Amino acid sequence: MSTYHYFILLDYDETIANTFRQNRNGIDVTQAYQIACDQIFGCRIFEQVGGLKNRTPGELVATILSAENEHVLTNAHNYLDKKNGENLGEHIQFVQDADLIELLVSAKLELLMAQIGTPCHDDSLWPNPCPGFVDLWKAMATFNERHSKVKLVPEIVSSGHDLFIKKCFKLWGLSEPTLMVTDDTMRSIACNHLLAEERRKPHIGPVRILCAQWLEQQGIVNSDDPISCIQGRGFYGGDCLRMDGQLAMNLKLPFFWFNPEGKNLESINKQNGRIVHVRNWQKVVNLLLVSEKAADMMMTGIPFSEMVDNLFPS
Repeated sequence: MSTYHYFILLDYDETIANTFRQNRNGIDVTQAYQIACDQIFGCRIFEQVGGLKNRTPGELVATILSAENEHVLTNAHNYLDKKNGENLGEHIQFVQDADLIELLVSAKLELLMAQIGTPCHDDSLWPNPCPGFVDLWKAMATFNERHSKVKLVPEIVSSGHDLFIKKCFKLWGLSEPTLMVTDDTMRSIACNHLLAEERRKPHIGPVRILCAQWLEQQGIVNSDDPISCIQGRGFYGGDCLRMDGQLAMNLKLPFFWFNPEGKNLESINKQNGRIVHVRNWQKVVNLLLVSEKAADMMMTGIPFSEMVDNLFPS
């Protein structure tokens, strides 16, 4: 009998981890970007381009360069000269935008990695996992131990970074993810053949890379589009209706909107299909992962969209 795989696709920032909430040092992801941009480009350029706005490092650098500030590149060269003068590894040069992106990622990540495990204002450790996520991650592993005819495949799609995510999981005492596509993946040589827009959400390109990773892990040779392995079995969860919701629509999967503040859904265009409102991931644990009814439905291999109304009533 076939084993059916259901793909649990999740964003990272503000879906898995509260990375946009500051610790006692006043640092979060947005602040780290601002500090890194000020160090490299100067000119208060981060504010000038409107802040992060859910952009990848590449998109942010492209926006900075398009701002036509004549001092930006001069400041970046001066920053690089200083870094080389500090003898922090092999001599670095940049000749194209990609080098500026790597410079920004390095400066931002150096700051953020040092913040992991530092105190928040409530004495918890930064970054906090989002409500219910620790139980969700553990429950998926328990589900897979209990069932042989259906397996869950947790995957992370993030504009963040591998080392940061893995260190956070270690902080929370969780097994580290084995399937994730981050900005590190999409900046790598292996993705050079992709257009810029194919490397970021809401394009399905990052999920296609994830599916190829999973097929390789399973030893499955697939001549079709790797993304066809999902076959509607799964959902995409994220906090951003514009980017994550659109990606779910492009994947033809239900969108699990992680919305802990309970923002109003009335004005949202729902023509992209079913939106499941999630304020705490414990809801998914209770209705999906400990429910024998849900397991029985998944054992038939039906698309997840056919399960949603039954398992997650509005």
